[in-house]
Amino acid sequence: LDGLAAEAAGDPNLKGELATAYEKLADVLGGFREANLGDAAGAIASYHKALDIRRSLAADRPDDLQVRRDLLRNYGKLGEVLSGIGDNSGAIANSRRAMEIAEALAGASGSDTADRRSLGSVYVSLGWQMARAHEIERGLMLMNQGAAVFETLTDENPSDTRSRHHAAVAYGRMGEILIGAQRYDDAYRMHTREQEMAHKLSLAD
Repeated sequence: LDGLAAEAAGDPNLKGELATAYEKLADVLGGFREANLGDAAGAIASYHKALDIRRSLAADRPDDLQVRRDLLRNYGKLGEVLSGIGDNSGAIANSRRAMEIAEALAGASGSDTADRRSLGSVYVSLGWQMARAHEIERGLMLMNQGAAVFETLTDENPSDTRSRHHAAVAYGRMGEILIGAQRYDDAYRMHTREQEMAHKLSLAD
């Protein structure tokens, strides 16, 4: 890949394929929520290589929604790996960049349900990272924003089980943070909401 990267400077299609390949390599090395080899440092290095390429593509093609979606996903994955190794500041910085892109995409002409779902996911991820970095109120507010995005999507389309699942995860994460803060009544409400949504999912499938 490094050899191909040296030859790809003038070929945007090849650059896009290289970025995807670096991302997949990073997933295998140490991707979060992926079966991986446990090499977080290698994953981080490969995600950064993919990011360098995608930032260049985004600068050259600012109206290309797919390039921005790929960039958003890349920042999100890097943030999750950094969070997993305890680099809270690095995780939050990358997730903030992901949030900026997600907010722009969700409001862009040509955006779709997946873009809105991505926005909800970024809110939940960033909120989780901030709460774990002891910014509990700010983190809970962001996670609640993410849950609200998913709730809106399921209100608009009751068959949208993916958004319902993400909402349940968001409520569960808020519950975990609230237990850690010894706010047990609030935690109980969040986990009850999670259970209600999980029950609806089990009935649907």
